[in-house]
Amino acid sequence: SMRGDWKSGAKVKEDKHAGRLVQRSELLRAFGKFFNQHPGQPWPLRGPFKQVVLKAIAGITALEGIVSVLNGVRFWGASLLFMMDSNAIWKRDAERIESSFKMKLIDFGNATFIGDGPDKELLCSLRNLRAMFAAMLQKTDDVQDPAFQVCRTTLDLQDQEQLRSMEARIVAKRLLPIHEKS
Repeated sequence: SMRGDWKSGAKVKEDKHAGRLVQRSELLRAFGKFFNQHPGQPWPLRGPFKQVVLKAIAGITALEGIVSVLNGVRFWGASLLFMMDSNAIWKRDAERIESSFKMKLIDFGNATFIGDGPDKELLCSLRNLRAMFAAMLQKTDDVQDPAFQVCRTTLDLQDQEQLRSMEARIVAKRLLPIHEKS
């Protein structure tokens, strides 16, 4: 992601590797660096950044609705990609900041069909993310990061679904040569 360091006046680029180092207790601050780039006083969210977070919440809610009816698809390793025009942010062009915001579910290389209802882990993650964004709307400089975790899947569920996913991939690999011959 690209963000402005308003103290130094420099543009700062952070890649996905920086995000992997973020601890759970630092999530709100880390997302705040991307979603709240108001110079000087970062909290509370205001202007176009507040509107962007509201759009993100609406997008996550819509994605939850879609995933909840996809019976049996598991999105192992998928990611949510958030995008905004960094030049619009740097120039403080509120209209372009809001209109440039995009959110996409990406990385389907490990997606698998295993049957048995929607992807509960992805739904749980989306609920937690939506709750975290709602907490961002409430955060001020005086209020430390509000609690936002609203659900957690069990390790048993994760293990069972990963095992079924691996089994489904093995079966698919065995069937692939049959389809290639016909």
